[in-house]
Amino acid sequence: MQDGFKFVTAQDGLECIARLREGAQDVLVLEPQLPSGGGDGVLTAMQALPELASVPVMILTSCRTFAF
Repeated sequence: MQDGFKFVTAQDGLECIARLREGAQDVLVLEPQLPSGGGDGVLTAMQALPELASVPVMILTSCRTFAF
């Protein structure tokens, strides 16, 4: 925790969804190229889960070409 912020990380899409379901999140910073489901899989799962559908998402990547 730094200056009142708590950061939680995940190694892949499946872990990301599990972490999101553990508790309320203020924002999700998402890498589209995540293994095991990828960023698009995380977004699809979030849309299907009412408790996650309203979590704001910021997509950051170093990849020059990608599409959702």
